Amino acid sequence: MAATAASISSPISSITLLQGAFSHYGFAADYLGSGRDGIFRRTLTSGQLRGPIVVTHTRNDKVLRFAYAMASRLARQTGAAIGRGHRDAYGAIGVNGALGTSEADDSTALKETGFNYQFQPGRIYNLRADDYIPRHSRVTGKPVAYALLRAMMAGH
Repeated sequence: MAATAASISSPISSITLLQGAFSHYGFAADYLGSGRDGIFRRTLTSGQLRGPIVVTHTRNDKVLRFAYAMASRLARQTGAAIGRGHRDAYGAIGVNGALGTSEADDSTALKETGFNYQFQPGRIYNLRADDYIPRHSRVTGKPVAYALLRAMMAGH
């Protein structure tokens, strides 16, 4: 989803990433002072995003928290630190949310249906989902579907 959004020129209503399996710096500007932007940064800067990017993330996701970091280390990606969260240079967005970007908002967790999300265009909403997503592939349930719906509605 993120790769497609960064490579097209069409308008994008919204993006919802459910336990994304890519770097938490994917949308970052000048991540870790490297002088480089995250690979998907263009999604935020191209002007085509009409709504929000919503990211679910949870420490319950052991696949991303441990296996993702180990795979980074095995691929010899310098800085991988298994399970170290925000301190892990190659941590996953599905564990820590989007990091290194001023567009990210960490103020709201995933909530029950009926919650009045205040999603704004061009922003990333890191929704902490510890109470609703027990593991990597369990991204079902009414709270998840409701957040997805609210994100889609915010882009119109």
